[in-house]
Amino acid sequence: MNDLLYAFRTLRRAPGFTATAALTLALGIGANTAIFSMINAVLLTPLPYRDASRLVRLNEGRAGFELNVSYPNFRDWRARTRVFEDMAV
Repeated sequence: MNDLLYAFRTLRRAPGFTATAALTLALGIGANTAIFSMINAVLLTPLPYRDASRLVRLNEGRAGFELNVSYPNFRDWRARTRVFEDMAV
């Protein structure tokens, strides 16, 4: 208990250090929370689709230079392919 009282007295004597320490802790906790929230949403939470492990993404182009598929090309792929159960944009 004496150590805790000593810590509070020391922090009260140096308000600049106390503000800097509190701000550093707040930024660290906030950044950690934001990063975990993003990782949780993107990597840890399962996708809201049935059989999500069967989803694939198709691109046009060559390795290292991928382009998004244009809508007319998508319509052609959807009409002509029999490989996939269904396709969506």
